[in-house]
Amino acid sequence: MYSFFWRIFLTFWLTILIVELFTAWFAVRLSESEIHPILEKQNQIFVADSNRAVAVLEAEGLRGLREWLQRASNLQAIDEIFVVNQRREEINHKPLPDNITDILGDTHADPPLPDYKPIKYILTSKATAPDTEEYLVITTFRDPHRASYLFAPQRVAFGVIVSGLICFLLARYFTSPLNKLRRSTQTLMTGEFNTSSIQNLRHRHDEFGALAVDFEKMAARLSDLLTAKRQLLRDISHELRSPLARIRVALGLVRKKHHADDSDELDRIEREIERLESLISELMMFVRIRSSNTAESMTNVDIRELLDHIVEDAQYEKQQDRSKNTIKLHCPPGIEVWADAHLLHRAIENIVRNACYYSPEQSVIHIRCEQGTDDVRIVVEDFGPGVPDDMLEPIFQPFVRVSSAREEDTGGSGIGLAIAKQVIDVHGGTLTAQNKKEGSGLIVTLSLPVRRRARGANSSSQAA
Repeated sequence: MYSFFWRIFLTFWLTILIVELFTAWFAVRLSESEIHPILEKQNQIFVADSNRAVAVLEAEGLRGLREWLQRASNLQAIDEIFVVNQRREEINHKPLPDNITDILGDTHADPPLPDYKPIKYILTSKATAPDTEEYLVITTFRDPHRASYLFAPQRVAFGVIVSGLICFLLARYFTSPLNKLRRSTQTLMTGEFNTSSIQNLRHRHDEFGALAVDFEKMAARLSDLLTAKRQLLRDISHELRSPLARIRVALGLVRKKHHADDSDELDRIEREIERLESLISELMMFVRIRSSNTAESMTNVDIRELLDHIVEDAQYEKQQDRSKNTIKLHCPPGIEVWADAHLLHRAIENIVRNACYYSPEQSVIHIRCEQGTDDVRIVVEDFGPGVPDDMLEPIFQPFVRVSSAREEDTGGSGIGLAIAKQVIDVHGGTLTAQNKKEGSGLIVTLSLPVRRRARGANSSSQAA
């Protein structure tokens, strides 16, 4: 296995070496192609300013030259100006460098210097002031700032292009496998265990390859666990139905044999049988939601019509229980979603029944429907005791209830909200719960996309 650490180390090391080699090559090239033009431009300015100083001296004398130097103190190309009289004295009493002293020795040699003699870094010019006094004007060249070479246009352009290209390739190389793993993780979160998007990562001989192999093993293990869990629920449901059917038959025979139609004990047994049969039906429903092909039954569902039926059934049940609770529906007409009407009816009905069960007497349960840009939100609000904050998410898991007891008067089987959550997930929506900020009560919000096909059996069966 090639360590990812060493790949990073060698990549950046080689990048630095390449940059250093190109920098050295450019330094040589700059001495020919870039430094010379910069120096040439600076030299032209240097000669022009030097000639201007000589002209001022010849026209206005020493006083005029001093005033001109004060006005033009920021000369771009001249470093120093020395004015020497015929007695080799610098009129401003500046110390003369050795190289200028040598030049002064040459000026008195035979033959004398010409009126204009440019040297590499020093320019000497003879000038005659208005008082006929002769002077030698010596100007020294100011070398351009090193930034002029460093930030030459060709060098900057090459550095930006090469470094940008190398960094782009490095970023793609390092982030591409991470993005693939991230997409696979998001797919895994939806309940699909298809890891085909990272198949090519398995052939890498580095940490990413090892991570892809471990990720596939984890996905396979999770798929097996969920499959075993659902298979266990399915098997238990099937195995319990036959004994319950025989118990119900035996119960009927006992009533007939002993003429015990009004026996409290037998009535209690019958009620418990009905509860078990209801629980088994809900378990079977919970298992079938993921494994069934909901795409075949998807259609446009009118939310107002669906909610009207649910509210009508709930109100009828409340009348049978002689409950004085009221359900108020706030839903404009014309709102539709792409869904399985039967499953969606079951999910919302479970939420409404849960709200009715926990709401106190003479309270109002509000059901609101809102049309968003991309989704439809259905909100069920009750005035019950609410739910502890740490239980707001777990209540949508199977067999989870706020009360740890399992008596009949503490609630249902704890699978109704789990079925609702399962249905909404299959439709690509979300189901959340929150406590009221003011007063007691629970707010359950159901969000569904306006039009989105549910996952079919092929994809969802992998999670079953």
